[in-house]
Amino acid sequence: MGSDPDPGEPNDPDNNNSDNNDNASEPCIKDNPILALMNAITLLSHATRCRPKDSGAACTKVHEPNTFDGTDPKKLHEFLVQCELNFHNRPQAFCLDMWKVSFALSFLKGIAFTWFKPDLLDIIPGTEPTWADDYSEFIIELTTNFSPHDPVSDAECQLNNLLMKDSS
Repeated sequence: MGSDPDPGEPNDPDNNNSDNNDNASEPCIKDNPILALMNAITLLSHATRCRPKDSGAACTKVHEPNTFDGTDPKKLHEFLVQCELNFHNRPQAFCLDMWKVSFALSFLKGIAFTWFKPDLLDIIPGTEPTWADDYSEFIIELTTNFSPHDPVSDAECQLNNLLMKDSS
């Protein structure tokens, strides 16, 4: 019949289908599973990153926690709340418990830090403390050792020791 190529054929000069105009020297993702995997990983990493600053989305500014030294047990609750605010503000930065533990540990000092230091320095593989990668366990360890032991009794004692200032 005729030697004219069918429309839609790869060799048809009138075919404007972009799939057929790919440069022959560039590998096709569809034909190469390694390139497809690399492309999927790249797309996934872009999807999980924080939004760029120029995206127009409002970002909140959360203060880092005040350091906690363990000398005033009443300050522990405030310290933990400040840590939680940071975790909620940057969930992707704190998606693993061990990152939360490291963050909180970095704001400990004094006797509170000294309590955890031996476990941080003397880690033998397989003997890591349970709190090292479990934030709930870390909170239990911290509150067991540094929170008010009897908050009701402490409050009663403070109320009993209140003095009225003489206004005359």
